[in-house]
Formats: sequence, structure tokens, C-alpha cells
Amino acid sequence: MLALFVILFILSILALAAGFVWVLVNKGETSHRTGEDVGAEMMSEQLEDDEEWSPADKTAFRGQAEVVEREASLSFKDIKKQVKSGNWQEALPLLLAVGGFLGLLVFGSLALFLAIDDKLVGGLIAIVAIFTVARILIQMARA
Repeated sequence: MLALFVILFILSILALAAGFVWVLVNKGETSHRTGEDVGAEMMSEQLEDDEEWSPADKTAFRGQAEVVEREASLSFKDIKKQVKSGNWQEALPLLLAVGGFLGLLVFGSLALFLAIDDKLVGGLIAIVAIFTVARILIQMARA
């Protein structure tokens, strides 16, 4: 039984990754930023944790930098609308990502429950994961 849950857990991870990449490729928006401000912003983020640099050093950056970001934002309402309209080509990547995430929570927690000796802790983890999945499904239904 443990092996089955571990296999389903791994398949859920693969589904989540595939759905995530597919959504970014189809729906993602790419933004490019360049210039001195971007370089200073990047350096200040990297140097915040470094105690060797003084605040004056952090603001003295004068180099150029380029940032390329890709983002996609979709709601449960978008997923439901695409499923209801029968637009499966648009809905499939979203369903794959959401289904992979939900499977990761459920099968991962159940595999952990079977794998660890302390069944109380494993049971609590499984209950929290299943409660989370139930809340997500309820919110999807209400959207």
C-alpha cells in the first residue's frame, strides 16, 4: 500500500510540474526590465543578509542589469468557465497543475502516515492535508 501511495505521490509531482510549465507557456506574460535601477535593486536584495557591506556600499551600485520574469495568474473561476464551455485545451493545463497539487498533498500525507511509526503524528498530518484539499475543492465549487 505504501508503494502505491509513493508512486501516486511521484505522479502527482510530475503532473504538478507539467501543468505548471504548460500554464506558463500558454498563459504566461514575460516582462523585461533593464538599467541601473534594476541592478541596484538586485544588489540590495543580495546584500541584505550580508553583514560585511555597509548601507553606503549598497546604494553605491552603478552597474547595469537585466531581469526577465514570466508570470501567469488564473483563478478558480477561470478554470470553471473553461470547463463549462468545453474548452479542454485551455482547461487541461490548469486542471493538471491543480490536480497534481491536490494529489501531492493527499498521497504524500497518506504515504507519510504509512511510513512513520508514530501514527498520531502521521494521522494529524494526513487530516490537515485532507482538510486543506477539502477547503480548496469547496472554494473551487463556490467560485
